[in-house]
Amino acid sequence: MSDEILPFRIDVADADLADLQTRLTRTRGPDPETVDDWSQGIPLHLDKGGHFAAFEQPEVFVDEVRTFVRTVR
Repeated sequence: MSDEILPFRIDVADADLADLQTRLTRTRGPDPETVDDWSQGIPLHLDKGGHFAAFEQPEVFVDEVRTFVRTVR
């Protein structure tokens, strides 16, 4: 195994990216929680962009996970 860093290039066709965007737009999220606490797991917060928000706002996701872990301890 080498420690050498090699360049990496990904080549995705524009049509494939457009198809992915269409699929993500049509995706339905799960029904909202029936409680206002963490007893059913991590809240969805679809108003923040749902689970995909973690890609665009990782700090929000990290804060939510930390809050959840504090309740489990």
